[in-house]
Amino acid sequence: MNFPIPHIDNVDPVQNRVSVFACHEYFDPTKDAENYFDPFYGRMWTCQVKEGAAVYGQTESFTKGPLDHLGTGKFLRVPYRRIPIIAMDSYEHLLSFAKSSYSMDSSIKGMWRGQNQLYTLDSSRTKSDRLKLYGSDVVMEPSLLPSALRLKLNVDDYASALFGLLDIHIERRHLQLSEIYGLDSVQKLEQAFSDFRRTYLFRSWAFGIAQHYGFPSTGLDLTPDIEIAVFFALHRFNVCTNGFTTITRLDATERPVVFLMGVFEYDLIVDKEIAPQHLHTPRAAAQKAHFFATAWGQSPNRAAERIVAAFELRNHSRWSLPDLSETLFPTLDEDHYSAFFKRSQAEFGWLNGTIPLSKFYFR
Repeated sequence: MNFPIPHIDNVDPVQNRVSVFACHEYFDPTKDAENYFDPFYGRMWTCQVKEGAAVYGQTESFTKGPLDHLGTGKFLRVPYRRIPIIAMDSYEHLLSFAKSSYSMDSSIKGMWRGQNQLYTLDSSRTKSDRLKLYGSDVVMEPSLLPSALRLKLNVDDYASALFGLLDIHIERRHLQLSEIYGLDSVQKLEQAFSDFRRTYLFRSWAFGIAQHYGFPSTGLDLTPDIEIAVFFALHRFNVCTNGFTTITRLDATERPVVFLMGVFEYDLIVDKEIAPQHLHTPRAAAQKAHFFATAWGQSPNRAAERIVAAFELRNHSRWSLPDLSETLFPTLDEDHYSAFFKRSQAEFGWLNGTIPLSKFYFR
């Protein structure tokens, strides 16, 4: 087996890492064996790893964490760490917790992500893998796989088409603005975009645009606003065949979850901070959306490593929430990206084989 290349394939360059809470009698660093590789977190071992080794550490052996006393006694698992599951019985309790939480490291930003349910890697792991990695067959690994991987799409196969589509839109945007502000002013905007287009950040920005509007990408949307995260957790978005989306509240039988995440600032893409002002996305601004762009290659679930705590939203059908349905999704008239992608479904329908234009949704 040939090992992937760290920078190219998104794998950890340091091999043979083992938790201090592993079962070392099942792990022999001196004995060569067939290479063992974790394709979800990009970690690998060149020595003997037997079932029961728990190279990521045994859940019950970890020392007590700062939030464990708030938890239910159950934990999610990621490499070398356990994540407490905390029950929240009221909206006010969750808001109070969010208000009191902060990052003690200025390079790490506290972010939130709401989901209709907890997704795990259970069906993607074998019993043997769980025993080697965690020392137990009973383990909950959160799945935060990006949409491109869930759809089994290689983003490199459609990246050029996506970038070209954005080029068309931005060129038309400039023509539209020139009619309003004059050619001289727009030439400066064109130069600003041309300079931005040549930067390394353009690729991540473009995939952030894709993620915000429903196309497959290599990352996830996060928000620093707990109210927005809860709204996404407690509502189901039903996309019709024409892209129009209805929003309905989850019923009492469903089990939504909100994640508190600590993310390195340089892993977050916020278009208002990197793109020319006239290209900022109205939807991202409305949702305070940050694009977390690290989940790709051989570490597709690396985003899960940034989860600090998982909150089970209990009795959520009784929660009284602000109605954000009309504010989180600017209309087609208010959002030039939405209007363009809507027209593209008909104008560039032949691109559907490359870019899933049918995934675009709007309100």
